[in-house]
Amino acid sequence: VDAYTAAFTRGAREAMAASWSENGIWIHADGSRTEGLAAIREVLAEGQAGKGGLEIVDSKIRMVTPSVAIEEGTARLTVDGNVIGEERYEAIHVSTTIGWKLSSLRELPADQSAPTGNPNLAELAWMVGDWVDESADARIVSRVEWSRNQAFLVNNFSAEFSGEQESLEGVQVIDRDQARGVIRSS
Repeated sequence: VDAYTAAFTRGAREAMAASWSENGIWIHADGSRTEGLAAIREVLAEGQAGKGGLEIVDSKIRMVTPSVAIEEGTARLTVDGNVIGEERYEAIHVSTTIGWKLSSLRELPADQSAPTGNPNLAELAWMVGDWVDESADARIVSRVEWSRNQAFLVNNFSAEFSGEQESLEGVQVIDRDQARGVIRSS
């Protein structure tokens, strides 16, 4: 985290990109997504790096497993010592053979209030939270939360497998098909 903010302030975009996993997912405050390291590099090249300072405020990091950490905090952008923007974020970091990498970053508006959820999905409200499922063959880490408009449940997950199978990560969106009266996910 400290290396990323220092790289931002220096405008060292490649050092910022090196903080991301190959399959990283960046969910911007407006809901748009950038997926994969190549696409993240493009966004970083067009961004604000080097035009001001980035400070992390009130960061909290929870170890979900020995190789997965969830960070929550507020990022503050400054120019010439003046705060020009601030937003909350949630990040999932994964330990790799070459160090910790950002697997997922979700930017949230600083004034976002706690969601109450979609009444059509009330029976699944128990899913909201952080989950770990471990067996001898796999470890799956999930974070389920309401979408910003509270219409859907969103599951950000990563999976590590023993043996030769590659790790994976992804996002699952859960909603109710009103026409059929069933819960579905994509």
